[in-house]
Amino acid sequence: MKNLFKITLGLLLALSMNSCESEEKVVDFVFENSKGGALLRQVSVTGLLDLFDANSGVNMVFEYQDTDGSLITNIQSVSATLSFVDNDGTGQSVSNLPFGSVSGWTTEGTPYGLPRANFSYKLSEALAVIGLSIDEVAAGDQFIVNFTVTTVKGDVFTASSPNGNVGAVGGWYSSPYRVTSNAVCKLPDNFMVGTYNVELIDGVSSYFGNTTNGLGEQAVLTATTNTGRNVSIGYLEVFGFGPYDFQIDLVCGEVVISGEQLIGLGCGSNLGIAPPEGPNGTFDFTDDTTFTFAITDNPIEDCGADATQTVYRFTKVQ
Repeated sequence: MKNLFKITLGLLLALSMNSCESEEKVVDFVFENSKGGALLRQVSVTGLLDLFDANSGVNMVFEYQDTDGSLITNIQSVSATLSFVDNDGTGQSVSNLPFGSVSGWTTEGTPYGLPRANFSYKLSEALAVIGLSIDEVAAGDQFIVNFTVTTVKGDVFTASSPNGNVGAVGGWYSSPYRVTSNAVCKLPDNFMVGTYNVELIDGVSSYFGNTTNGLGEQAVLTATTNTGRNVSIGYLEVFGFGPYDFQIDLVCGEVVISGEQLIGLGCGSNLGIAPPEGPNGTFDFTDDTTFTFAITDNPIEDCGADATQTVYRFTKVQ
C-alpha cells in the first residue's frame, strides 16, 4: 500500500510539473516568436454595412499594449487605410486608400488599465473614399480597414507584422490589425421565420422523378443571423426521412444555399443538396409569405442517381 501511495503521488507531481511547464512554454513561445513592440487588440466589432441604408456602419473597439508600460504617450499614431474588394466581377476593387486614424485613447474605466479607443465609419463615408455609389456595390463585396501602429520610438506594426505561429495562439495575443466587413441587405426582425409548406415547382427529384417532393412537405425556418436562416425539413419525407437542417442565406433578394450540405444517409452517406447550376431562388423584401429555393439535388450522385436541378416554392403557414 505504501509503495502504491508513493507511485501515485509521484505521478501526480509529474503531471503537475508537466502542466506548469506546458503553461510556461506557451508564454515563452509567444515572447520568443514575437517582436517586442505594440499590439492593437480587437475588443469588439459591431454593426453592419446595409445596402439599404447608407448611414449604417461599423464600430470597432481597440486596446493598445506594448512592452514599455502600455502608456498612451507611447502611441505616436494609429492610421487606417480602406480597401474595397469587388466580388461581383465588375472590376472596381481598390486598395489602401487613406481612411483616417484611431484617436481618443483613454484608460478611464478600462478593465486592465490599458488604453482603449473606438474607430467607426459609415457606409456613406466608405463609398465617398472609394468613389462609388451605393448602387455600384453588391451583396458580398467587402470593405477592409487596415491599421498601422507607429510608436514614439518609430517602430511600425501592421497586419504583416505578427509572426504566423504567434497569430495561431489566438485569444489575448491575437492582433490582426485588420477588420473586414461584407456589404449586406439588412432584414426586418422576424422576417422569413416560421412554418412553410414546400412545393416542387421546377425539375424533378434525383431519386424518384416527379413522383415525390424531394425536400418534404413542410419546413420550419429560424433566424441564425439577420440574413441567415436554418431550414428544418423532412428530406424525402414521404419515405420517413428527416427532419434535417439546412443553412441558407438571404442575400439582397436571393435565397442562397450555404455550400454543399449532406444529410449523412444514402448508399454512401452522400445524399444531400448543393447550390444550383443556374440562378438562385428569390424572395421579396416586402413580403415573406412566399419565396423560391433552387438547388442541385444529390450533387455527389449517390445511389446511382443523377444530380438534378430543382426549384421549390415555400409558402408560409404561420
